[in-house]
Amino acid sequence: MKNQKMKFTFTAIKKVQTRGKNVKWMVTILTAASIFLASATQTIAATTQWDIAWEGLNALHDQVSLLKMTLEQESNAIKELRKRNNEALKTVNTKVKTIDQALLNRLQTEAKSAEKKHAPLLDQYTSISKQAAAAKKSKNKTSADLLDLKRNQLKVSATAARSEIKTKKTAYSSAKNQASAKIKVVKDALVPVQNVKKQIAAENKKIAQVRKALTASDKAYRSSVKDGNAVSAMIHLKLVYDLTGQIHALQTKIFNWEKEISRLITAASTKIPA
Repeated sequence: MKNQKMKFTFTAIKKVQTRGKNVKWMVTILTAASIFLASATQTIAATTQWDIAWEGLNALHDQVSLLKMTLEQESNAIKELRKRNNEALKTVNTKVKTIDQALLNRLQTEAKSAEKKHAPLLDQYTSISKQAAAAKKSKNKTSADLLDLKRNQLKVSATAARSEIKTKKTAYSSAKNQASAKIKVVKDALVPVQNVKKQIAAENKKIAQVRKALTASDKAYRSSVKDGNAVSAMIHLKLVYDLTGQIHALQTKIFNWEKEISRLITAASTKIPA
């Protein structure tokens, strides 16, 4: 009876030991399986991300190409409008210089002609007046009287000559002031043009900064393509698209500023007298 109990105990222990080995073996297998599944899952996930990125690249590339084409069209439109604006501004400035110019030239010529015509008479009158004053100072009464007589004979003519010259000069001066006032109206209307050009210059500086970032992103995109990294290529191409969109927005602002310049120049031109 005692031997049977010992035999039973030994058998039980052996079974437990065997089961322990089986459990350890199962744990090892399960651990390896888990590692394999995790690795496989990561591989599948990476493959899936690569495929998704690769499929999206084609559509995004088309969008980038279309946006770049839009940028080129906008750039050409801006250049053309700016060229027209510069020509229109040049025309307005040229016309401003000719405001009342014919009238001013005529009045100035008349004033100079009057001075030249009456110069001998006035010189003579001035000279006789000085001589009479000198004769009186030297108490040469006879000479002083004769000179006064001759001066007084010329006085009416000299006074009329001076009056004519003054009238001519006043007419010229008045016309010149009026012309200056007319010119000022046009030039004041053009002042905002310079302010708008400053806005355009500011936007162009922003574009230059964005273009630097765009160049770097495009370079990174091409490097990703060379490395066969679709996910990285997708990220950088998306950045290229976003930066290109920023340039598009800035160019739209510039085009609108150029349109404003066109409007200002047109408004100023209407203030030029016919």
